[in-house]
Amino acid sequence: MAEIFSIALAGLVAFLFNWLHWRLVRRRNALNSIGRHLDILAKELETNAITYWLSDFKSIPNGQVKQTSLEISIKGSFIRLPKLVTEFTSRASYLKDKQIEISKVSRKSWILFDLITGHDFESENKGTNIALSSTISKNCNYLRASIAIIIDGHGE
Repeated sequence: MAEIFSIALAGLVAFLFNWLHWRLVRRRNALNSIGRHLDILAKELETNAITYWLSDFKSIPNGQVKQTSLEISIKGSFIRLPKLVTEFTSRASYLKDKQIEISKVSRKSWILFDLITGHDFESENKGTNIALSSTISKNCNYLRASIAIIIDGHGE
C-alpha cells in the first residue's frame, strides 16, 4: 500500500512540476513576443520621426503629401505604443529584479510622445530640427535597450 501511495505522490509531484514549468515557458514566450513587437514599433517610430523632423517638405515635390503621410504613420504608432507598453509592463511585473527597467519603458514612451508630437508637429511652417531628431533617436534607443534588458535577461 505504501508503494502505491509513493508512486501516486511522485506522479502528482511530477505533474505539478511539469505544469509549472510549461506555465513559466508560456509566460516567458508571451513577454518575448510583446517585447519584440514593442522593439519593432520603437524602431519604426524612430525612423518615421527622424525622417519627419529632418525633412524640409516645402522643397520636395509632393512634400505636403509626404509630410501628411508621416504624420498619419506617427499618430498611428502612438495608438499602438501605449497599448503595447501597458501589456509589456504588466506581463513583466513578475520580474522583481527588472523593476527599474520596466519603469523606464513606461517613462521613455511618454517622453517620446512629447518629443515627437511637440514643437511644430502638423504645422505647415515646420522646419528641420537636427537636435530634436538626435534626441528622439537617443530616447528610442534607450527604450529599445530597456526592452532588450528585460526580455534577454529574464529567462535565466
